[in-house]
Amino acid sequence: PSELENEKPQGSGLTVNRVRNQLSGYPQGIIPEHCTALVKFIDVGKHYLHWAVCAFRDNATGFIIDYGAQETYNASKDDEKAEEHAILSALHTIRETWEAQPYLTNGGEIPEVDLVFVDAGEWTSLIYAFCKEVGAPFIPSMGAGGSSRRATPFRMPKTESDKRWIGDNWYTDYQEKHGIWLYMLNADHWKSWVHKRFFTPPERPGSLTVFSSDDFKQHMSFSHHLTAEDYVQQFIPGKGMKWMWNKKRKANHWFDCVYGCCAAASVCGVKLVAPPPEEPVPAPNTRINISMPDGRPFFVTA
Repeated sequence: PSELENEKPQGSGLTVNRVRNQLSGYPQGIIPEHCTALVKFIDVGKHYLHWAVCAFRDNATGFIIDYGAQETYNASKDDEKAEEHAILSALHTIRETWEAQPYLTNGGEIPEVDLVFVDAGEWTSLIYAFCKEVGAPFIPSMGAGGSSRRATPFRMPKTESDKRWIGDNWYTDYQEKHGIWLYMLNADHWKSWVHKRFFTPPERPGSLTVFSSDDFKQHMSFSHHLTAEDYVQQFIPGKGMKWMWNKKRKANHWFDCVYGCCAAASVCGVKLVAPPPEEPVPAPNTRINISMPDGRPFFVTA
């Protein structure tokens, strides 16, 4: 299957207005019908933990049903242990809030959460410990690529094993030392994927929409996060002109959350496939076959 190329993100052109006006028609926190994957992502920061919740249909039609940010309340800014304690406390607060206020379908059902990726790019050991403590569906993940926080290239392994699985622009490795699986995500690919989905009209498969709200300013900050980076061509010494994600604004945390949710949906089996090609219409036959009396062919061009 190949990805539907709607509008390529070269130069992207995704605007704040496009994001905040691409609404699902569903209220905040409601899972639309026919969704088969419910995924979440937590972007871990020193002062705030940003998060997003998305639901997907099998054809990769996605719905951002909720998002938010949890303050870490770190009173001692220079104490590393206090910082880690504040982050851990914020993680538990998010988890407990989700458990106390589960997301519902239109029919009032509570579906299982399939996967929660927790950003382990920084405070790696802390995130490993948290995910081991609370268990599934909380799983550590890291983004890699030119636009990732660590700015390290994403390299897809060539072979699988019993301790490594390979997927669509993601793979997972078992961390022997910590006894936990870590998912590596191709940040550049999934950021492009998110922007393409917002260029897809809501009525088409593969679109990505945000929950509806009567508040005109509801998604203003969120939309600025999702458009904080642009896909541009830059000259790299020794490599020439390269397409890469360039950060226009520092606050891009919800962008990371949404691309992480899209990667998590891929892990859950959600795929965007192109429609089958149309059967070619045969050209009209312009040659009339006529036989001679003795059976030999005699060709006449019309």
